Amino acid sequence: MLLPLHRHDEYNLLGVRNKTEEPSYLKRYVDAIKVAANKFNLTICDLYNNSILAADKEETSQKYFIDGLHPNDLGYSVLADEIADFLLNL
Repeated sequence: MLLPLHRHDEYNLLGVRNKTEEPSYLKRYVDAIKVAANKFNLTICDLYNNSILAADKEETSQKYFIDGLHPNDLGYSVLADEIADFLLNL
Protein backbone atom coordinates (compact mmCIF):
# COMPACT_ATOMS: atom_id res chain seq x y z
CA MET A 1 0.00 0.00 0.00
CA LEU A 2 1.20 3.50 -0.81
CA LEU A 3 0.16 6.28 1.52
CA PRO A 4 -0.44 9.63 -0.20
CA LEU A 5 1.94 12.56 -0.15
CA HIS A 6 1.26 15.73 1.77
CA ARG A 7 -0.65 18.36 -0.22
CA HIS A 8 -0.52 22.10 -0.34
CA ASP A 9 -3.18 23.56 1.92
CA GLU A 10 -4.31 20.11 3.09
CA TYR A 11 -5.67 21.68 6.28
CA ASN A 12 -8.03 23.92 4.32
CA LEU A 13 -9.75 21.33 2.13
CA LEU A 14 -13.17 22.93 2.35
CA GLY A 15 -12.10 26.39 3.47
CA VAL A 16 -13.09 25.71 7.07
CA ARG A 17 -10.07 24.12 8.74
CA ASN A 18 -6.71 25.44 9.83
CA LYS A 19 -3.45 23.78 10.83
CA THR A 20 -4.22 23.94 14.55
CA GLU A 21 -7.19 21.64 14.06
CA GLU A 22 -5.81 18.11 14.00
CA PRO A 23 -6.22 15.80 12.29
CA SER A 24 -6.65 17.08 8.77
CA TYR A 25 -8.94 15.23 6.39
CA LEU A 26 -5.90 13.81 4.63
CA LYS A 27 -4.43 12.57 7.92
CA ARG A 28 -7.70 10.81 8.75
CA TYR A 29 -7.62 9.22 5.28
CA VAL A 30 -4.03 8.07 5.87
CA ASP A 31 -5.02 6.59 9.23
CA ALA A 32 -7.94 4.71 7.63
CA ILE A 33 -5.62 3.23 4.98
CA LYS A 34 -3.25 2.09 7.74
CA VAL A 35 -6.08 0.37 9.62
CA ALA A 36 -7.22 -1.45 6.47
CA ALA A 37 -3.67 -2.43 5.48
CA ASN A 38 -2.93 -3.76 8.96
CA LYS A 39 -6.19 -5.71 9.00
CA PHE A 40 -5.15 -7.55 5.85
CA ASN A 41 -1.44 -7.69 6.74
CA LEU A 42 -0.39 -5.52 3.80
CA THR A 43 2.96 -3.76 3.68
CA ILE A 44 2.77 0.04 3.76
CA CYS A 45 5.04 2.45 1.92
CA ASP A 46 4.51 5.51 4.12
CA LEU A 47 5.02 8.43 1.77
CA TYR A 48 2.90 10.63 4.02
CA ASN A 49 5.42 10.51 6.87
CA ASN A 50 8.65 9.51 5.14
CA SER A 51 8.84 11.18 1.73
CA ILE A 52 10.91 14.31 1.19
CA LEU A 53 8.12 15.38 -1.18
CA ALA A 54 5.93 17.55 0.98
CA ALA A 55 3.73 20.02 -0.87
CA ASP A 56 2.58 21.46 2.46
CA LYS A 57 6.08 22.96 2.86
CA GLU A 58 6.77 25.95 0.63
CA GLU A 59 10.40 25.07 -0.20
CA THR A 60 9.62 21.53 -1.38
CA SER A 61 6.30 22.48 -2.98
CA GLN A 62 7.94 24.95 -5.37
CA LYS A 63 10.81 22.62 -6.20
CA TYR A 64 8.96 19.32 -6.70
CA PHE A 65 5.30 20.09 -7.50
CA ILE A 66 3.36 21.64 -10.35
CA ASP A 67 0.29 22.70 -8.41
CA GLY A 68 0.72 21.67 -4.78
CA LEU A 69 -0.69 18.21 -5.46
CA HIS A 70 0.93 16.72 -8.56
CA PRO A 71 4.72 16.29 -8.71
CA ASN A 72 6.70 17.78 -11.58
CA ASP A 73 9.31 15.73 -13.49
CA LEU A 74 11.90 16.16 -10.72
CA GLY A 75 9.30 15.26 -8.10
CA TYR A 76 8.31 12.09 -9.96
CA SER A 77 11.97 11.14 -10.22
CA VAL A 78 12.37 11.50 -6.45
CA LEU A 79 9.11 9.61 -5.88
CA ALA A 80 10.25 6.77 -8.15
CA ASP A 81 13.53 6.50 -6.21
CA GLU A 82 11.70 6.46 -2.87
CA ILE A 83 9.30 3.74 -4.00
CA ALA A 84 12.12 1.70 -5.57
CA ASP A 85 14.13 1.90 -2.33
CA PHE A 86 11.07 0.76 -0.40
CA LEU A 87 10.47 -2.19 -2.73
CA LEU A 88 14.13 -3.24 -2.73
CA ASN A 89 14.10 -3.35 1.07
CA LEU A 90 11.07 -5.66 1.37
